[in-house]
Amino acid sequence: MTDPVLVESNAVPDTAPEGLAPNASISAAQTASDTSRLTVEHMLYGLILLAAIVVRLLGLGAEALTPGESAGAWRSWLAATGAAVEGAPASNSALFYGL
Repeated sequence: MTDPVLVESNAVPDTAPEGLAPNASISAAQTASDTSRLTVEHMLYGLILLAAIVVRLLGLGAEALTPGESAGAWRSWLAATGAAVEGAPASNSALFYGL
């Protein structure tokens, strides 16, 4: 025996939203044309991304590493290549060896 409330809740309404016929479907061509449009928002995101890339590339050689950054980079290079330098200071970060 079926529950009458459950049957009514699963029924498809006979009325459709305004402007659409009942059981109307959108074609794949209409959906593709709606999703492939270039909007002002897309162009602004692209412009921001382009500006960020240009600023990054122009500033690559602007300044050298600070002494702390260069010491960390050197220790990381030694650990990554398996090289050992006699008298080199020990690393002050557990992350160099823990990851």
